[in-house]
Amino acid sequence: MVMATAISGYTSNSASAKKCRKKKDLKVKAKNGLAALTPGFAGADIANVCNEAALIAARGDKTQVTMDHFEAAIDRIIGGLEKKNKVISKLERRTIAYHESGHAVAGWFLEHSEPLLKVTIVPRGTAALGFAQYVPSENLLMTKEQLFNMTCMTLVGRAAEQER
Repeated sequence: MVMATAISGYTSNSASAKKCRKKKDLKVKAKNGLAALTPGFAGADIANVCNEAALIAARGDKTQVTMDHFEAAIDRIIGGLEKKNKVISKLERRTIAYHESGHAVAGWFLEHSEPLLKVTIVPRGTAALGFAQYVPSENLLMTKEQLFNMTCMTLVGRAAEQER
């Protein structure tokens, strides 16, 4: 919570928090951009994003926290640490790209699927070589059509790999 106070304009005793000051237009961008990038996040999750964004900016010796820092923080919280040392061949990257694009294309054409938010082929976490992120539904119950579309979107990633 100490880092979040640096972003909202208050001073803090933390050295890295002192390095990070907000941009004047960050509030406007935050209302539109961050809300769309963090669907379903609770207050603690958003505070975690703010702290992580401040840390990313401080690691880069930046004096301001930008939207790029917030986007990197959201990716890190949702997907895990980026595996920069993971060596992936060109063929594997291509296969991962087909797999993730299969999820995205299926989600686009299926009527009862959740809207796509982001697709990446950056390896993160222990097993994920990429992921497709969707805007979660507010509904607690799913219809038969929604369940069928979710199943199709899940399976079409592997099918896209086979069809390339």
